[in-house]
Amino acid sequence: MDFQKAIQIKNLSYTYPDGNIALNDINLEIFENECIALIGSNGSGKTTLILNLNGIFRGKGSIKIFNKELSDKNLKEIRKDIRKKVKGVKKVLKRRF
Repeated sequence: MDFQKAIQIKNLSYTYPDGNIALNDINLEIFENECIALIGSNGSGKTTLILNLNGIFRGKGSIKIFNKELSDKNLKEIRKDIRKKVKGVKKVLKRRF
C-alpha cells in the first residue's frame, strides 16, 4: 500500500528577529499513517518547527501539507483538512482502545 506524503519540508530555515537561528535548512518527509516523535532539548527548535507548520511563523523554504504548498491563500483550507483527518484518527483510536 502506498501512502502519500502528509508533510514535506524542504530547506526550511527560521531566524528570530533578535538574530537567533532556530531552524537551519530543515528537510523532512512524514507519510500518512506514520507515527513520529519530535524530541530535543530546550531551545532546539521543536516549537518553532510546529509554529512554521501551522502557518503562524513563516520561515524560508517550502512546506507542503498533503501536497498543498502552505501559503496565505490556502492556510484556512489546509487547517480544515487537518482537523478532518485528526477527527478520523480519534475515531479509529476510540474503536481500538
